Amino acid sequence: MRVFWEQKGILLPIYRLAGKGFSDADIASKLNITELNVRNCMTWLLRFLKLNQRSQLIEYASTRAPGLPLSGQITPDLEPNVESYPNRQ
Repeated sequence: MRVFWEQKGILLPIYRLAGKGFSDADIASKLNITELNVRNCMTWLLRFLKLNQRSQLIEYASTRAPGLPLSGQITPDLEPNVESYPNRQ
């Protein structure tokens, strides 16, 4: 049985958006998934990369393979714009 991010192919876009400084809510909104799914993926990434804090992951992702393309409708040149997202609570 494959996990959610393997089924959706969503791990790389989450990694790249986190590296650009997007919050969990921003990432969830951009990728049309729940914040819980984003947090689960972030936890998995932290463990896989043997990092302890989100800030370490952000630094790691922003300096490693910065040219990797994102899949789907997300493009690397997007910047977070919190005002344009619907309020998810």
